[in-house]
Order: sequence, then C-alpha cells, then structure tokens
Amino acid sequence: MKNTPQSYEAEILLNEPAGNYFRLVFQDNGALKNALPGQFINVRLSKSLNPLLRRPFSIARVLPGPKGKNRIEILYAKMREGTRLLSLKKPGEEIGVLGPLGKPFPYLDRQHPVLIVSGGIGVAPLVFLAEYLKKKKVPFRVFLGARTGKDLVDLEVFQKLKVPLYITTDDGSWGQKGFVTLSLQDYLANEKTPKGTVIYACGPRPMFKAVSKVGEKFKIPTYLSWEENMGCGLGICLTCVCPVKQGDGTLKMIRSCYEGPIFDSATVEWEKLG
Repeated sequence: MKNTPQSYEAEILLNEPAGNYFRLVFQDNGALKNALPGQFINVRLSKSLNPLLRRPFSIARVLPGPKGKNRIEILYAKMREGTRLLSLKKPGEEIGVLGPLGKPFPYLDRQHPVLIVSGGIGVAPLVFLAEYLKKKKVPFRVFLGARTGKDLVDLEVFQKLKVPLYITTDDGSWGQKGFVTLSLQDYLANEKTPKGTVIYACGPRPMFKAVSKVGEKFKIPTYLSWEENMGCGLGICLTCVCPVKQGDGTLKMIRSCYEGPIFDSATVEWEKLG
C-alpha cells in the first residue's frame, strides 16, 4: 500500500544532539498516521529559497502524542549546509514536511524471522522497523554497528525491546570490535537460521555491499534501505536513480525516492556504482 503524501508545516518539539548525531521531533498533523517502516519524508528547511531543495530523512519513530496526533522523530548527521541549518532550529519553529514518501520494507506483516543490520546513522529507519515488528510480534534480531560508542544513537530503544542485540564498533569502545557484517556472518555461520529469514539493512554504501555478500552466501533475501541524494522525492527529477537488474536480465535505472528506497540487494548492479 502506498500512502498519498501530504505537504504541511510542522512545529519542532525537540532538536538536540544525540551522541555524534542529532534527534529532531516534530508534531505531525495526521499525514504520517499510516506511514510504514522504510518510508521517508522530505523536509523544507526554510520558506526562502536558501536552501533551494528539500532534504530527505527516514522516519525513525512514530511516537503517540496528545489528541491522537503523533509525534515524529528523525535522526540526522550534521554534514553539509542543509543539516547544519537544521541543527540550528529551535523548538517552536516550523519545518515544511512532505510525506510519507517511498515504499516500505516488504513483507512486514508476515511472521518471518528478521535480521536487522544497521551501520552508523543508517539506524534511522531501523528504529521504526524494530518497534513495528515488536508490535506485530514478528521475531527479529538486531545487529548494530558504528564507528564508536558515541555513534550508537537510540541504543536504549533497542534495549527496551528486549530482543537479541549484537553490537560492534570500529574502535571497540562498545561491544565487539570490528564491522557489523562480521558479527552478522559469525551469527549465521554458528546458528541454524529459521526458514523464511530475511535481512533488512541500512548504512553506508560499503556496508550495503558487504551485507549483500553475506546474504548471498547464506541464501537469505536481503533488502537495503537505499540512501541517495534526492531533489524532489516524488520521482520527477531523476537525481536519485539506482542501477537495478530486471527479470529479463536488462538494466534499468530505478528511482530511489519512488520505486525505492527499499531495494532487493540481489537486483542491484554493484559494478555500475563504482
């Protein structure tokens, strides 16, 4: 099901550092009531033309609010001018929200076991996913990877869910030292994976490729929440295309914002991505 996106002005309720990242919570007007894990929003940071383009953010959490209106959490890294300007926003100010956009993770309502794999700020859509699966009583495990312990944003949310949690950091400051894909591979090599298991992952491009190889090795369908620079978020500008293999073997450039952002890793043409 694809929800019709709406555009509206949303009041910022919270915007604060979360470890090495930022957490922003805004008041939804009901447009995101039926949003599903994997979908995202496009945010206009100013009513002026600076910056000109909206910025895409995964829906990280849907929190109950007063009078039946939810509060929406997004997580972001302060990287370039857009997110720098966003980090300066104060509670009470407004942002322009367009959403929900994109397609959610597939098979969300099936009782199949799930392995959630996160790298860095790629955790954003996976927090929403984990809370959704818990509510639906779908069995899952979480593999969190980050550069340092300070990069493990929303860790307490996963801990409260009381599900198997595997943590790795590049520097060993929290959990096991190493990449999250090594932790995932160790688990799959030493445990009998239930039939129907799928992998849902989000993180940097190198992690995507590594997770895809692990999924292929152990014959587990793997779905990636693809992160691309987006202009419109509606499939019009074609700035966020991803090379995807079709059933007949041909290659097609697929819009991440519209047909995605969730992709079956087995269909991604990695060589075309450099």
